[in-house]
Amino acid sequence: MGDAGKALYSVVRLEDCIPQDHPLKHFDDWLERELAAVWLDSEVATGRSILDFRLTGIQGKDAVESVVRAMLLQAIYGESDDHQFLERVRYSVLFRWFINVPLDEALWSASDYQLAKHEVLTCGELGPLFKATLSLHDTSTLLSDAQFAVDEERLWYWSAVSGIARRVAPRQRV
Repeated sequence: MGDAGKALYSVVRLEDCIPQDHPLKHFDDWLERELAAVWLDSEVATGRSILDFRLTGIQGKDAVESVVRAMLLQAIYGESDDHQFLERVRYSVLFRWFINVPLDEALWSASDYQLAKHEVLTCGELGPLFKATLSLHDTSTLLSDAQFAVDEERLWYWSAVSGIARRVAPRQRV
């Protein structure tokens, strides 16, 4: 009888599950500003938004942003293996909130994620974002929390690959 008033289900926004003082929330605020600048710079330079770039195997109107967010999350948590990282994302409300993938939406396969990472890097527009993340790690306490294990080598590599892709040949966006 005591359980008669309990709801069968409840609806909670992912945002409401994340503590206001969580370090990833502060990083998210910083990232929102940086991404807006990158998207604008890309649009001014190429005449088209990088957000219109179609990824192989990953769908959705925010696919590019979600993949970029996943890449940064993987780097700041020091996750080297894509399979293990995606397994962690699959069950983490915090990670799903950060990369904008709702709990009821299927997550990408590791092969789709690897291909999307390659496509995002070779579009040539994100080098400045990876460099800014490294700078943030070096100059700010924002990423110095004990739970972060920032993979600086990965960020440097991604920054270099993206920069080379930009200089060699801008990708054709569909």
